[in-house]
Amino acid sequence: MSTLSVLQREFQARVLEARSTIASELAVCPDGDVAKRLHIYEHAYQTRLADALGRTYSALRRGLGGESFDELARAFVRATPSRHRSIRDYGAGLGAFLAGRDGGDAARAWAELADWQWLLTDVFDAAAAVPLTVASVGSVPPEDWGRIHFSLHPTVRRFRSTTNAIELWRHLSVDAEDADARDVDASAADARGTPAPGAAAPVEWLLWRRELTTSYRSLDGTETLAIDALRAGASFAELCVRLTESEPEDLAPLRAAQFLRGWIESGLIAGM
Repeated sequence: MSTLSVLQREFQARVLEARSTIASELAVCPDGDVAKRLHIYEHAYQTRLADALGRTYSALRRGLGGESFDELARAFVRATPSRHRSIRDYGAGLGAFLAGRDGGDAARAWAELADWQWLLTDVFDAAAAVPLTVASVGSVPPEDWGRIHFSLHPTVRRFRSTTNAIELWRHLSVDAEDADARDVDASAADARGTPAPGAAAPVEWLLWRRELTTSYRSLDGTETLAIDALRAGASFAELCVRLTESEPEDLAPLRAAQFLRGWIESGLIAGM
C-alpha cells in the first residue's frame, strides 16, 4: 500500500493528466468498473472549472450560447490545467485559446470580448489606493513642476480593441452581473439587436476603479500618447516634450496640464 502522500499525487495525476497508476490502488467494488468510478472525479473537476469560466465570462457565454461556450470551456480545461490555488485566478488565457482555434474576424471579436471581461475583473480586484487631489497638486512650487513624476492608480489598465468586442459586451451585459462597469463615454447599449461579431476600427481604452466602481472610456490619439508616457514613468517635463509629437510646442504644456487635471479629478493619479 502506498503512503497517503503518494496516493494523493497519483489521484491528482489521474484527474489532471489521465494517468492510470492510481487504478491499481483502488479497492475492488461489486461492478468492478474502476474507470467509471474515477471518471466521476475527472468529470466533476472539469465541470467545476467550466462553471467558473461561465461566471467569469458571462457575456461571452451569452454571446456564444450555452452549449457552444460549454464546449469551449471544457476544451480549455482539458488543454490548460489549473496552476492556481484559487479558482478566481483560473481562465486568464481563454481569449488567446479562443483566438488560436479560429483566425477569423468573428473569433477575434469573441477573443477580445474574453480579454476585456478578464481585464474588468482584474481592475475590480486590483489594490486600492487613495487618489491624489487637485489641492495637493496646487501646492507644488512652479520651479518644481518639470521634475515631478506622477504615479497612476494601481487599478489603471489599458486595452486596444480591433473588433466590435466592446459593443458586443455592452449589448450582452445588460442586466448581467458584469454590467457593473461604468462607461463614462456613453450609456450601456440595449440588449436587443446585438451586432454580429467582426472587425472594427482600432480603439484605445482606459480602465480604472474608484472605490467600488469600475469605469472605462475611449482615448483619442493625443491622450493615448500622454497616458502611455505617464505609465512609462515620464516626468511632467518629459510628458510635455512627448506631446509635441501631436501638439504645437507652445501648447503642449497647457495640454499636459489639462490632461493632468482631468486624470486627477477622475481618480486616475495616486501620487507624485
